[in-house]
Amino acid sequence: MKSIANLIDLLHEDYDFYVLTGDRDLGDTQPYPSIELDRWMDLKGCKVRYWSNSNQGLSALKEIINELKVDVLYVNGVYSKVFSFYPVWLFRSRAIDVK
Repeated sequence: MKSIANLIDLLHEDYDFYVLTGDRDLGDTQPYPSIELDRWMDLKGCKVRYWSNSNQGLSALKEIINELKVDVLYVNGVYSKVFSFYPVWLFRSRAIDVK
């Protein structure tokens, strides 16, 4: 996503960016080759986490949001509950206390 890359490139010295993304393109059955899954990695001014299909879910997302304590949430796209609806719902309701 060029728009996100440009945003990070321009602002990474003033803000911490964390990009949570899936481990594969929509419709693919296999993860991207040669990537580490389910851990934060440094990449061009931000931290990126390729989230494996097997670990995706509401509980895991709560843990990630709680860990990061984000101030601003940027959602790119609206076609996935896990990557759009759930993060917005958790962020908005502040239902991030994981017990």
